[in-house]
Amino acid sequence: MTLGQGDVFRHELPGGGGWGDPLKRDPQKVLKDVRNEFVSLERAAKDYGVVIKMPRGR
Repeated sequence: MTLGQGDVFRHELPGGGGWGDPLKRDPQKVLKDVRNEFVSLERAAKDYGVVIKMPRGR
């Protein structure tokens, strides 16, 4: 693509902060996200209100 003087390029990507109240998310789904390493233990607690205690050695 070549842009000339005065041309405007606009690029939009899908995405966003999610849908609905994060505190109402199913805790089992949050746990699954933690196990799949999509969400950290800290973010699960802070963002979703889900405190997960992992077995020692993990």
